[in-house]
Amino acid sequence: MRKILIAALLLLCAAHRLAAQDMTLGRYALIVGSNDGGANRVMLKYAVSDANSMVSVLKEMGGVTDDSCSVLNNPSRDVLASSMRNMLHAVKMARNRYKRVEFIFYYSGHSDEEGILLYGEKMYYREIKKAIDAMTADVRIAILDSCSSGAFARLKGGKKRAPFLLDASNDMKGYAFMSSSSASEAAQESDNIRGSFFTHYLASGLRGVADMSSDGRITLNEAYQFAYRETLARTEKTLNGPQHPYYHIQMTGTGDVVMTDVRKSGSVLVMNKNLSGRFSVRDVDGILVAEFSKPYGREIEIGIGRGGYRIVNNRDDGPYEAAVSVGESERTPVKDEDFTPSRKEAAAARGNPQGAEEDRYLASAVKKVKNGVYGAPTVSFSHMETNFIVLAGGRICWIMNHNWVLGLNMNAKVSNIRLNDFNGMHAEENHLVDMGYGGLLFEYNFMPDRLVTMTVGMTLGAGVFGVNVRESEDDSEDIDYAKRISCSFAMEPEAILFINVTKFMRIGFGLSYRFCYGGEKDGVRGFDLSGVSGSVILAFGIF
Repeated sequence: MRKILIAALLLLCAAHRLAAQDMTLGRYALIVGSNDGGANRVMLKYAVSDANSMVSVLKEMGGVTDDSCSVLNNPSRDVLASSMRNMLHAVKMARNRYKRVEFIFYYSGHSDEEGILLYGEKMYYREIKKAIDAMTADVRIAILDSCSSGAFARLKGGKKRAPFLLDASNDMKGYAFMSSSSASEAAQESDNIRGSFFTHYLASGLRGVADMSSDGRITLNEAYQFAYRETLARTEKTLNGPQHPYYHIQMTGTGDVVMTDVRKSGSVLVMNKNLSGRFSVRDVDGILVAEFSKPYGREIEIGIGRGGYRIVNNRDDGPYEAAVSVGESERTPVKDEDFTPSRKEAAAARGNPQGAEEDRYLASAVKKVKNGVYGAPTVSFSHMETNFIVLAGGRICWIMNHNWVLGLNMNAKVSNIRLNDFNGMHAEENHLVDMGYGGLLFEYNFMPDRLVTMTVGMTLGAGVFGVNVRESEDDSEDIDYAKRISCSFAMEPEAILFINVTKFMRIGFGLSYRFCYGGEKDGVRGFDLSGVSGSVILAFGIF
């Protein structure tokens, strides 16, 4: 009987310790996404989806539950203020249940130097900070992904410090404010990644790619450092310029705040040590789940949901692709032999509504190829002596190494010019001047993968002209044509503005000067055929 009582007591003690472990940490989160900043602000496209991305990763790997998380999509100012009060009450109640309580506030949307903007209503940073300070949590973390959000992080109450200490213990207390941009910068979103740069890389880091210590736990410092590097790298060449994330902390104690734990994720992608380069992971719907650079020799674990994924690895010799299927609660290895060469796809990065991306394309923008061919009919309107003439022609070209073009260019006059139009000559009305020219075409195409691109080129070859005597203006039969022909040297520099309409079609508008020299027939010299031309070009091919 005594043994049974002792065993029962041991079981009760074990159960108590297990319950105590389960009740050690309570994490609460208020996540806000707002696309609408008011009548004077451009409607954002991805603020709500950014918020949903953060909710997913915090619930899957960050210890946040349905009961401890409040998600607001496009709320009004009053709704956000009410949710802050409700969360304050929930955190106070949690102090009776957990040994340690943490609170996370995340906002994605419009803002300015003074506060966040919700349908044109402003909630000042000081109001938000006051509400966060009132939370009776051991750790309070605020993350703002919006323009000029660095002004929030610079409010009084702390100072910028060196990166957090990394330690096995975890007794940090205080607050950390993180912003996606400095106080004077714009936060940028991208159609290519379907979200903001900062939140995309922050979420990618929290899923495991920021785990520099390889312990399966991603700390606040690791997540911030990864998001900072990637956001800055991707925005350095955008129209709005580089975006510098910013953080501001006031912490006491040792260790760091663990944000996510890959081991708590139901499914994990394990990137083999032998893999290296730039990787992007997309789900079956084409949504970009994670994007990162991986050095050779480092294994990376990525917490991810169950399903099929396409992984693209950009290497020096081109893109490689692997298709993987991840099961529930499975560790799925990804090895070098899983990848096969893949063709480059058309880019469709059109930037955010405010024009932040560096490249703007039509939905069907051209592919960036090293080699290609195209053919193009042309119509030119040219000046010759005192007349304007129409020339029809065409060109067939070979694109070499993406920018350089080598081809053939031919043009011939299709409108009539009479011999007596040259140099005050007097001739019969049926004496007409014919002219054609062509030769090798050399071109250089600036930024051929952009929507609008400029090309400069030169045609070098020969021209043929002569006097065509007709029995009547309505009769096309020529008399002594072969005996009344002459040749000249032809050179034509040109500049063309191309618009990439689709992957396989361009429309060009060109300006050139035709220079002819040498040859003479019936008082007409080769130089008399020189003149300025304006051209319309319709090009079809693989660009």
